[in-house]
Amino acid sequence: MKKGITISIPTPCHESWQEMTPVEKGRFCSSCQKAVTDFTVMNDQQIIDFIKKHPGSHCGRFLPDQLNIPIQALSQTRRRFVPAAIFAGFTGLLALFSQQSKAADKDKHLTMQLPLTFTPDEYTKPVAADNDDSSYIIKGRTFIKDGSRKDTLMYATIRVKDTQIGALSDLHGLFRIQLPKTLFSGEVTLVIQAVGTETQQLIVQLDEKSLSKELVVVTQELATTGLMMIDKNGEPYHADKSLRARLRRLFSRR
Repeated sequence: MKKGITISIPTPCHESWQEMTPVEKGRFCSSCQKAVTDFTVMNDQQIIDFIKKHPGSHCGRFLPDQLNIPIQALSQTRRRFVPAAIFAGFTGLLALFSQQSKAADKDKHLTMQLPLTFTPDEYTKPVAADNDDSSYIIKGRTFIKDGSRKDTLMYATIRVKDTQIGALSDLHGLFRIQLPKTLFSGEVTLVIQAVGTETQQLIVQLDEKSLSKELVVVTQELATTGLMMIDKNGEPYHADKSLRARLRRLFSRR
């Protein structure tokens, strides 16, 4: 059986992913002046194709289950949450949101409420001003922690457990969720998820005192960033040596 490749990062980078400049296929690290490819959004085949097309030295960002295990081409079992899926999800959520019926207060499976008009200026207003007799308003901010560093976490999904009610944090990590009082009382559990982070669950009390405070959500960074090392067919080599290795093998056969 044909062996796959195994990717490892012997020396992880400690620079903040959130503070790097977004570029095509990843981000740019101003500290080492290199582009860092985001492999967390790729499946096995896409990772292998990238390595074949770009044989030079690369810095990459990987999830734990992408490192130190064999990766094979045409894998159908390890699929990733790719950007196209994110876009499709947004489109679907917007369509569902526009079609909510008046009977929604009888159905707990409501569509997600995207913070389309929620801005930092609005966030600074007193929460009590948003509450009315028919709904609770939960506002907060998401952060990602990597070691001792804590940064804003963009585009995290914050969802009420066992429902489809929720929101996405914006560029500033801010989010806002509106809960009908006809469906909720006492407390709710929020589930916070984002690619490359540890899933969090947080219990929120639905009372005036609790809702008047900023909800701070901190998730743990799971992805590892750094210079890639590849083990191909059991023979370790750095990505920048792959082309020279192939040339040596080619001429050694003559």
